[in-house]
Amino acid sequence: MATAHCIFAARIEGTPGKSCHLHRHSCTELVWFKEGTGHCNQGGQRLSYNEGMVLVCQPDTYHDDHPHTPSVQLCVGVSGCDSESLPQGVWPLHAVHRALFKSISEVMADTEHDNRQDKLDLLSGLLVVELKQTLQEGSKLPSSKESSQSDFIHKAQDILDANFDKPINLKELASSLYVSSDHLRHTFKERFGESPINYLIRRRLDAACEILTMTDLPMRLVAEKVGLDSPYYFSRLFRKRMGVTPSQYRQNMK
Repeated sequence: MATAHCIFAARIEGTPGKSCHLHRHSCTELVWFKEGTGHCNQGGQRLSYNEGMVLVCQPDTYHDDHPHTPSVQLCVGVSGCDSESLPQGVWPLHAVHRALFKSISEVMADTEHDNRQDKLDLLSGLLVVELKQTLQEGSKLPSSKESSQSDFIHKAQDILDANFDKPINLKELASSLYVSSDHLRHTFKERFGESPINYLIRRRLDAACEILTMTDLPMRLVAEKVGLDSPYYFSRLFRKRMGVTPSQYRQNMK
């Protein structure tokens, strides 16, 4: 196992409507989403992220970033320490991971310290080791009960993804999956880091952003196409989540 080496470490502030275009690195990149929400495309797969999650991206994998809300990210490029064995994707962080990211951020700020690079190498290696242990434990074969829970949660996600442009009653959704609405909400949030209603809203606003960028449809039709009856509610919801009105977003993108 080669010694860990921190290739780069950077703090990035994201703004809704301003995307980071497809790019790749020659090392493993770990991105801590310290604040904000959004989605990224990694190797052709669309991944959503929330505050407190981490993106693992392996060498030469094309990826981008699309913030949905004002965001703060800490990007760490690392090689060695078997970092290439980390599974790609977006994962929830534990307290130990957040503490290591915060330590890396503090060392980054101390630009005049003689041993700055050595500290970054050490902390990056520890971060890889801790992530590897956590993700390997999370990848163990689930029990039949856990497997059943995973099945209904992913069915719920599939239904929300396929029907976000239609009115959805979450109580009826839970009933169709033979679980209580409270159990659905709790388990969904535990798995994806947000409640089903927040997931649905984000999915609708993602689609609205694409429609606003690609078409000149009036706001009433944009709202209808993402499953919202009221253009006023759509505009209020969009501004609350995105920081700008739908019209301002369209103008900024053009």
